[in-house]
Amino acid sequence: MSVQVRPQRAIPQNDDEVIERGFILDYITFGLLINFRSLIVLLRAARALPNDIDRKSICLSAWQNLLSSFEDFAMLLHAIIKKKDGQHLHHGLGFERQQRQGSTDVPGILKRYRSAREYLDTLGFNSLDLDTLRRFGFDIPDEQTFSDYYEDFAIGVREIGELQREYNDLKNRLKHGKAVLSNGAKEITFLSWNNGAAPAGWDRTHIETTLQQIEVAVKQTAKIYLRSLDFLHSFMMHYHPGHVQEFQRVAVKRHRWCVRKVRSLGLVSEGLTK
Repeated sequence: MSVQVRPQRAIPQNDDEVIERGFILDYITFGLLINFRSLIVLLRAARALPNDIDRKSICLSAWQNLLSSFEDFAMLLHAIIKKKDGQHLHHGLGFERQQRQGSTDVPGILKRYRSAREYLDTLGFNSLDLDTLRRFGFDIPDEQTFSDYYEDFAIGVREIGELQREYNDLKNRLKHGKAVLSNGAKEITFLSWNNGAAPAGWDRTHIETTLQQIEVAVKQTAKIYLRSLDFLHSFMMHYHPGHVQEFQRVAVKRHRWCVRKVRSLGLVSEGLTK
């Protein structure tokens, strides 16, 4: 299989603002939903399979999609922070050829929360305050609600960071070499050599591979998508205030579509479908 590359006229650097706005609208419609859409197909296929080993393989593909979503979210947050230094979002998300590829964790600084003002300044959104959000249609009655809104951002980052760390070894094993053992009908095992305890030997980690795990992956990936919309909404209010309404029209449709898809699969999740 060959990859066709069609040379194009170089885009002038001063068009980056336009490219960034167009990219974000496309990103929330397509790029950010790749893993979620794939998981929907995987879950429907797994539900119809009578064969345990086939279903187990599909479950591991679902795990890969979920773990990829964690990393996509981390890359988005890093790109948002880099915008403070003048790097446009599409550059930070990989439009430029990268010299080094590897795992990306969520920024540790965004796991901490002391105040809305400090958190927004860390993100680079120094123009955002309660009045700004109200001007763009947010129904926020007071400063405490405003603070709670952004504290929820930090909580989400912290939770995703913990899951990233917990499953990083599994992600690497599935991505590079598939070094996992099929263990029964509904589980896999992977081995890690333990040099730190006597006697040295293989530690065994067991991971469930059930329909329920695929359903969890669908719900988690949907939540990551909606959290990404929240961050990008604030990004647009600060960097592209004249185009916020356009973003909102697209984002609201995608948000509702995402929730409908989860419900159509018979899934229920706090903060997502109820």
